[in-house]
Amino acid sequence: MYQRAQPGSQEVYILCAETHHEMEQWLSALRRVIHSQSGGGIFGQPLFITFEYDRARGHTQTLVPAIVENSARFIAQHGILEEGLFRLPGKQTLIKELRQAYDCGVKVEFVVSKHDVHSVASVLKLFLRELPEPLIPYQHYDTLLGTTKIITEFHNLSAQRNSTEVGTEPLQFEEVEQHAHKVIMRELELLPLCNYHLLRFLCQFLHDVSQKENENKMGVQNLAIIFGPNILRPESEDPKELMDNVTVIRTLMSILIANHFTLLPERHSPPASTLDDDIMPRHSMMRAASDPQTMKLAGPTLWNSSKELDSSDEGSSPRVPDKSETMPRSSPAALPRGSPIQLRKKENEELVEFRRLRSNVLALRRELSTERAEREKLSKVVQCLSRDLESSRLDNERLENQLYTEQTARRAAEEINAKLYKKVESLLTKL
Repeated sequence: MYQRAQPGSQEVYILCAETHHEMEQWLSALRRVIHSQSGGGIFGQPLFITFEYDRARGHTQTLVPAIVENSARFIAQHGILEEGLFRLPGKQTLIKELRQAYDCGVKVEFVVSKHDVHSVASVLKLFLRELPEPLIPYQHYDTLLGTTKIITEFHNLSAQRNSTEVGTEPLQFEEVEQHAHKVIMRELELLPLCNYHLLRFLCQFLHDVSQKENENKMGVQNLAIIFGPNILRPESEDPKELMDNVTVIRTLMSILIANHFTLLPERHSPPASTLDDDIMPRHSMMRAASDPQTMKLAGPTLWNSSKELDSSDEGSSPRVPDKSETMPRSSPAALPRGSPIQLRKKENEELVEFRRLRSNVLALRRELSTERAEREKLSKVVQCLSRDLESSRLDNERLENQLYTEQTARRAAEEINAKLYKKVESLLTKL
């Protein structure tokens, strides 16, 4: 909340924060607005705007934000063998200092004598965590999560099936996995260009980190636990949904890291005239067009090409885009090859085949449940027979004990009779 002071030569606003966290949010928002024109305020800023500023400052080689590329390069050179990399926290004072420097638009250079690896890794994680929309946007959450669930269920079902050893044919897990990977790859192709390149760069980097698992103790699974929630999360902040799907998100992140060569192939940059449409999500473009503040922050490159930027710098007024440029290209004739609609059509064909495989999975699951029920019945019968056998064994032991007792008594009686016979004979001899 704020209160305006008495009017004077200039308007003065007094900002009042009820908590320290709220004060930090105020300061972050102010820095984002004040330093946005110089490339600052990147924490909590949409990814496409960060890319626009990096492109304006000449950082366009990899289509990856400078903060991510510099952090990854520093970690790869000076700390990829550090045990507990990305798991152990850094120094909070240094993390806060680096964040303020980036938010103020300062060009940060990491120095070994001043910056430790864990603090730089924490800054990288903080940048990804504070993106207003995750690296994989919300509209792709359900498809990717559902596909990963099918992979997990089929893998568990295949393991259970093989462990029963009932003599049936093994499940075709590789075939299902290949179809699932195709669905995931088609869905990732729909990502905005900057999101796609950043995800590809990050997965390659994490794969390199996992190759040093013997030294840093950070394998694919450990890295997926840390980065999964920062890469993909639901739009609704329901704790129950987050807890229910945390394992699936970790599995998906593991798949992306381990198979990034096939799932995230190199995606060439389009011409400059269409670069902005591919960088920025279309729903974000429509929202930005209706928000003057966002248009002001994003600059004229939001709609115009780089050629038009050069002409506007020379003093000529920028060209106003016509309706054909600002309206979504929905007619079939205007769709380029590999457009989102055509990719969706290919994806639907894959989903039809995938649903068929899923129905087979459900049928096999029912068959396995039936076999499990019959096995439980047989187990109960075996338990009953075992109890009967144990009871018979105890009866035999009792009979053997009785027989042994009778034999011992008979031998004792025979010995007594023999002694009496000898005494009788001795008496008869004396007589």
